[in-house]
Amino acid sequence: RLLRVFRPLRVIQRFPALMLLANTVLSSIPHLLNVLLLIVITTLIFGVTGVQLFKGVFHGRCHDIDPLTGDLLGLSEVGDSAWRLCNRPDTPGTGFQCYPELNQVCAYYNENPGNGVLSYDNILLASLTVFQSMTLEGWIDVTYMLMDTIGPASAIFGILIVFVGAFLVMNLSLAVIYDSYTAVKAKVMKKHMMNTKRHL
Repeated sequence: RLLRVFRPLRVIQRFPALMLLANTVLSSIPHLLNVLLLIVITTLIFGVTGVQLFKGVFHGRCHDIDPLTGDLLGLSEVGDSAWRLCNRPDTPGTGFQCYPELNQVCAYYNENPGNGVLSYDNILLASLTVFQSMTLEGWIDVTYMLMDTIGPASAIFGILIVFVGAFLVMNLSLAVIYDSYTAVKAKVMKKHMMNTKRHL
């Protein structure tokens, strides 16, 4: 019964163009595995670099303080400091500073952005953050977070991820599929010409 699910695939044989695409996908799988390996290696390289450079920097948040005692009163809800990350005193850099005139100070907050997923605290979370940037989904937000916590120079890291990861490595998969399509199409055309000569 399970094999009945694959019966509609017989329709592919009736349409040469669809058959060509199916053969292209199948023939490109070995080469796509090589591209996948390259993507994993690139992600790990940027992930390790991110851990070394930015470990713990996404934990900075603006807190309200008691002007008399200096005690932390909780997360600030005033203006853009309610959602922006900030540069903690124990973190090097020239990122966003909270507003002292509003009795605010940048202090440690336990949870990372994105429900704790966006982070360079360990290699797993760093690799996920890098891979998200490589897919061009939310990479600008991650880069702005780095700029808020470290400074404008950290934008170079985000731009490198996009350039190397998204523009070069990810597009290799398209090149591999196109190359396989060209090779399969040439085989089909050659086979078609041979059949034509036989009939003549």
